[in-house]
Amino acid sequence: MTLLHFLLAFYATLWGSIGAYNIPPELIYCYRGNYTLPSVGFNQQLLLELIRKIETKNPTTLDMRMLSVELMHRLRVDGIEKAPGLQETEFLTPYSTRGIMVPKYALLLQLVSNIPGSVEFDKFLTPLEICLLHRMLSSTVEPYQRGEERASCPGTISDSGRNPHLWITQNKAQLNETSSTTFRRPISRCPLEGGTYRSFSFGSVSPGVAIMSIAAGLQPQNVRITDFISAYRKKNPYENLETMELMDTAKQLDKLLNNLEGIDNVYAAGLAGDLAEVCLYQGPYLGVDLRVGLPGRWNDTFFPRVRFLSDNHDGRWEMTDSEILSGIDGFFLSQQVPSFLNRVRRLRLSQVLDMYYSARGIPIVSIKNVRTRKLPSSATAVAPEVPKDSELREDSLNALFNAAGKTRFRKIFNDVEHHEETVEAEKSVSDEINKACFRKEILQTIDRDRLKRETFNFVQVLQYTTGSVVVEDSLMRRNCDAAVDRFFSYATDLVGSVVRDCSVIGTGDKKPNVDLLLVIDGSRSVYENQQLIFHLAELIDVSTYGSFISVINGMTGEFMVNRTNSLTNVFEQLFSFEGSYPTALSMSRSFSSIIRRLSTHLDEERSCRTVGSNSPVILVVSQNQRVAQNDYESARRMLTGSFEQFPDLYFVFLTNDASTFSALTDFSNIQHSRIPVDEHYKIIESSSASPESFSAELLATLNAIPLRLVAPFCRSSSNRDMWRDVNIREEYEQYLSPGEELRYRISRNYLWCTDIVRVQFQNSAYGEFTVCGTMDHRFGELSCRTTTPEQDNVWFNFTGLCSGERGMSCSSLYFVVQMESSYLKCTENDCRYPDQVRMVIKHEGLRCPTEGNRAERITASWLALLGVLLFIINVMCN
Repeated sequence: MTLLHFLLAFYATLWGSIGAYNIPPELIYCYRGNYTLPSVGFNQQLLLELIRKIETKNPTTLDMRMLSVELMHRLRVDGIEKAPGLQETEFLTPYSTRGIMVPKYALLLQLVSNIPGSVEFDKFLTPLEICLLHRMLSSTVEPYQRGEERASCPGTISDSGRNPHLWITQNKAQLNETSSTTFRRPISRCPLEGGTYRSFSFGSVSPGVAIMSIAAGLQPQNVRITDFISAYRKKNPYENLETMELMDTAKQLDKLLNNLEGIDNVYAAGLAGDLAEVCLYQGPYLGVDLRVGLPGRWNDTFFPRVRFLSDNHDGRWEMTDSEILSGIDGFFLSQQVPSFLNRVRRLRLSQVLDMYYSARGIPIVSIKNVRTRKLPSSATAVAPEVPKDSELREDSLNALFNAAGKTRFRKIFNDVEHHEETVEAEKSVSDEINKACFRKEILQTIDRDRLKRETFNFVQVLQYTTGSVVVEDSLMRRNCDAAVDRFFSYATDLVGSVVRDCSVIGTGDKKPNVDLLLVIDGSRSVYENQQLIFHLAELIDVSTYGSFISVINGMTGEFMVNRTNSLTNVFEQLFSFEGSYPTALSMSRSFSSIIRRLSTHLDEERSCRTVGSNSPVILVVSQNQRVAQNDYESARRMLTGSFEQFPDLYFVFLTNDASTFSALTDFSNIQHSRIPVDEHYKIIESSSASPESFSAELLATLNAIPLRLVAPFCRSSSNRDMWRDVNIREEYEQYLSPGEELRYRISRNYLWCTDIVRVQFQNSAYGEFTVCGTMDHRFGELSCRTTTPEQDNVWFNFTGLCSGERGMSCSSLYFVVQMESSYLKCTENDCRYPDQVRMVIKHEGLRCPTEGNRAERITASWLALLGVLLFIINVMCN
């Protein structure tokens, strides 16, 4: 064969085998310019946000099977590496599919076939969002030395006498290197692992592995090896890419063509596929002494943008810790999700991932029983029912809100041990294996012999398609068996050390529902500010189902991030912000800017007749910055003046100077609308920039802030042009989740001079719930009642709550709601989980805060008129 013929044959083979799964043209921009730089941190919140955006835009045309397959075929591309020594130019993108995981991924695309239909991702996601989702789904390792290892890699190079440049075996060589046993450039001490995200409770997760397993489980296939090889041979006539000689693998090819065993795509998509890479790439050189598992670490726990593999990798990253954990997850999900989907209509991919990687878990028992469930014929009321037309005056009101000790619902909110007892009691139930913290139990359900068989079957095809050194079947089987045994040994220790026990995680992981306005100062560097913003966005669950966030430059008052509930949008706004980060703090400028923004937003809410929403919270971060006296005085005047138009506003100060902010919020001698002060003002003292020092206290503070219920009909001079004349439903739709509570507050500003105030919690037949009321902002002294199939609404009727003058004696109303049971009927897009219970809140009788007291207004008018008359008389007399 001449050199020309050899090159032509080689490139024909190369393009024929990998051309179909090279970097798609529509993703090339992800590897050019600023898109190659770290941006948003990789966490589950980011993954769910991007998947939800796709699902929301395709509510009826896109099911879980189609979406999971589309993500794998269109956005996942494994094995992308940066070519060493090449720089980006106008015509050159120095990235290509060069990694060892490329051949396996090519096989998986055939084992999990594409289906008719196409999702136009660019219509639903921004370019940055597409690149982020692509990177989270695509498994890869960038092996080459980067030049910053001294700063990024932990520890020092071990002095073991080994040559780190010779770690890579022949099978690890790039596709265009057929004889060399090393890379051309030095290998990094801590290579970068892609296709993962950081979770606090479940270790690092490779979502591409889990989603590929779900896709395989929703279209299971068992392809006979002989059929697979026959089809592949027609596309690729060369059996051995190392020598290009047909005779080298003739005997092996004959065996494969007569092999009646099959490849199960469910196993191949997860554990068997990764283990096959281990025994194929390591077996010929290491025998049975195989390396399974490789730990790593994130650049920053609170801002995870890059993951470094351990420096003792020895070039063996065929199956990392992230892939082991996700392989176990994928095994469980591939087995369970098809049955879930058959029982729960419109179950979404984001819901499955959200529930499995959480403290709540997937409601397996409820899903299995959903078809046979019958509505209860009766229920026992937690507290005496009050007729819908009854009026609760002050004496009966006190009786109502002092009945807390008679309810079991009180215990749910105040007994810390309640959830832990529930978890212990349910441990014996096998169907409780429903979330990632049960990986140890899931691992024990995997058939070891079946996994060995599936790994060996898959490696035979993988060996053929990669054209690697042919290993005798007996030796290959021995290697695969050893790899599986090593996997079980390593994985048992891994899940015990990395994953928190379910009893520690509990059954709920409630996140705040707030409208956060973050004021940052000059006490942090740019990176530390970005770290803080990302961490807070994660802490309060900035999402369509959680909180909103805004970021204000504490020095200039500029909004660096306008109000958004999208994590990616937060950083897109930060990166496009043309100003600089603050170097000092001016509370007066920040407060002035916030007042204008809150006023505009309040007018918009009133024009839309908003009944309820998240409460606004101003979080001022002032560490190592002194507040000037004139700025202090100006800020204090705003707190007692301009901010009075926002009775539902909360303030949190994160500072190392607690005394200054204690004095700022001392209103002991001033009549103030936000009463009591300890409810609306919180000071968290910390001098450390690390979120670890204040996260727990901040989370508890924000979790305690209730949602607000407001009068929906208040006009103002500024919103007059926006006022809508059309009839708008004045109600507040909410969804209850199992094990979590929703808290609400009606400010006393809406209760002055009211006659009858009615608050209704209306059931939508999705399940049952309990509502408790109180006038204590700490949510003590609760009185509760529960819905039943016979009585689906809960009413609270009040008379004469705040008659007379404005003053300290008038208290706000507080309600807390928790789900009792679910009928798994929540299928609309607004449902975060299928077992949520929908309710609608309506109220009437509230007064607009600007109306004031009638007698007060009349008295003020007469006093004004009397003043004018006295002035005229005085002038005439003089």
